[in-house]
Amino acid sequence: MNQSEAWAACRGNYTDLVTVYSEEDNTELSNMTMEASDSWIGLTHSQFSMKWSNGDPVTFNNMIGTCDSSTPCAAMQANGGWDHLQCKGPKNFMCYEQNASSQTPIYHLILEKKTWYEAQSYCRGRYTDLVSIRDQQQNEEVKTEGSNSTNPFWIGLLCDGWHWSDGGNSAYRKWRDAEPQSSADLSCVVLSGGNWSTVSCSEKHSALCYSSFLHVSHYPMSWEKVLDYCSRKNMAGVLRISSADEQKDVASELRRGRISEPVWVGLRKSRLLGFWIWTDGTAVHPYSNWAGGKQPEGPVSQQCGAVVPPDYTWRDMNCQAQYRALCYTKCPS
Repeated sequence: MNQSEAWAACRGNYTDLVTVYSEEDNTELSNMTMEASDSWIGLTHSQFSMKWSNGDPVTFNNMIGTCDSSTPCAAMQANGGWDHLQCKGPKNFMCYEQNASSQTPIYHLILEKKTWYEAQSYCRGRYTDLVSIRDQQQNEEVKTEGSNSTNPFWIGLLCDGWHWSDGGNSAYRKWRDAEPQSSADLSCVVLSGGNWSTVSCSEKHSALCYSSFLHVSHYPMSWEKVLDYCSRKNMAGVLRISSADEQKDVASELRRGRISEPVWVGLRKSRLLGFWIWTDGTAVHPYSNWAGGKQPEGPVSQQCGAVVPPDYTWRDMNCQAQYRALCYTKCPS
């Protein structure tokens, strides 16, 4: 099927064409498609836009000049300005580390020469990601931390014209050598042998679809009303997060939906027992992702839990506050 037919088939029977967020995702998809020569993924070419590697919204821009298809990756200069360069040029790079025990990122300047994509993989494997910069103050912090680099170093900004059909903001790319090509006739992307190639959207290939079993309500409500909402037809209860992988799925879903406000999950502080539990009665243990690294001991009114962007940590909230609900959806029978 061509790309439009593949998109329609995925939307009609599943959720959408697949969005690839990481090397792990790409490897898993490659293993699934060993028998197929080329398979559509959800990446297509449209207008240029800036995106951070970790999915944060771009709220600050210190780019010198304008990026284009040949120079889409950003590096910080000694004066704090951002240069736009070819991604495959080897450079030092800045990773950051973010954990639940601190809201302040820890910076790591890596004095090893890597391409932007190699640097992204390195940072994700050892820390959190390539550094993102939300304002002028953080730009100064990163500039100071990077002062030991004698040349510009990679930061996590990618500026390209490729967009995911489901609205996901993944900045992960796995281009084959000499890709992506800039021809207007080659506006769609296939996965083949673990790498990505630009092709004509009219070519015939198999499709890689995905199903999301997470649902975010379209309107806000109190925490108590979430319980009823998430028990309706096609829903399977309020979300419980019991592992780092599930936490990652939640963050990806909220980024995909461009949701920047808190969302309710199934966290509640027991009035009888005095500690936090999930709505299904299970303890918040061993996995948790509380802001500050520990269960909150806030006022009595704040005894309901929400996931809060942009770091997707868990926070205690007033149960009467109006937020959207995060539910499980039922598996198709």
